[in-house]
Amino acid sequence: MKKILSLILIICLSITAFAACDNTQTSGGQNPQATPTPVPTPSGNTSTNQGEDDSIIIKCDSWSATITKFDSKGEDDDITTGISLADASTSIDGNGAIYKDGKVVISAAGTYLVTGTLTSGSIIVDVPELDKVHLILKGVTITSKDYAAICVIAGDKVTITLAEGTTNTLTDSANYTFSYSNLVIPNACLFSKEDLTINGKGTLVVKGNHNNGITSKDDLKILDGTYDVTAVNHGIRGNDSVLINGGTIKVYAGNDGIKSSNTLESSKGCILITGGTVNVKATDDGIQAVSAIYITEGKATVECSGKTINCDGAVWTNKGALTEVE
Repeated sequence: MKKILSLILIICLSITAFAACDNTQTSGGQNPQATPTPVPTPSGNTSTNQGEDDSIIIKCDSWSATITKFDSKGEDDDITTGISLADASTSIDGNGAIYKDGKVVISAAGTYLVTGTLTSGSIIVDVPELDKVHLILKGVTITSKDYAAICVIAGDKVTITLAEGTTNTLTDSANYTFSYSNLVIPNACLFSKEDLTINGKGTLVVKGNHNNGITSKDDLKILDGTYDVTAVNHGIRGNDSVLINGGTIKVYAGNDGIKSSNTLESSKGCILITGGTVNVKATDDGIQAVSAIYITEGKATVECSGKTINCDGAVWTNKGALTEVE
């Protein structure tokens, strides 16, 4: 009888040990329950599915982002209108845009090739709510002394392409004295009330002296390119979500580095870094979101005075994807 009891005890201990090993988290992460199930794909994202309209759906557990054909439009897109910036000598070749008192106002859907320099001016996009606008920046310098350098007031979504081999620089002033709309008040050097996507092989330099560097009040997607963003407040902010799927990004922020802050919808307020290289220096938190932060195939280096990652929801980082600088 003693031998039988001993045998039963050994079996029970073995089962317990096996169960403990089976629950071990193999990938790095602050929240074990947030661990996604990786699905190998050519792009190496956590989970990627091809949509019916050639869109790409990137999914991290309950949070997802969709890269559409319009998000992926490049500098080879058919040009609708050419805009050559030169202050009072600014010229527009085509329809859908006007220049007046330092402001270029785009009022119709289309693809706009923008070149040249505004030493005191802005580009404003104000189109019907179902219209899409594609801006191709090819060696553009915009300095605004009274407003956002680029401001999207209305439309469905805007895609900005940074032309390969070019550097594009946006700078705003500390005070905004110009008012285009009482309903939409920009708070960033590059501001969009609607969905905003930035892609391309070029470089974008953003100097946010008023508040934030880059802000979208909806979804913000950065697909590739080189970025140098400086802001007195938050560096990069997407109210509904931030997706970084590629590129080389440097952020210097007087508050949070990268932020997503929608508290009204449970599926919003998330940051997904699924590609690219991100370097953040921030006075407060490095990466801050309400619902979720996932760093899968990308790499992030954060130096900050607050929390490296600040999120009350799901947090998961792939092993070696996050570096904290003391």
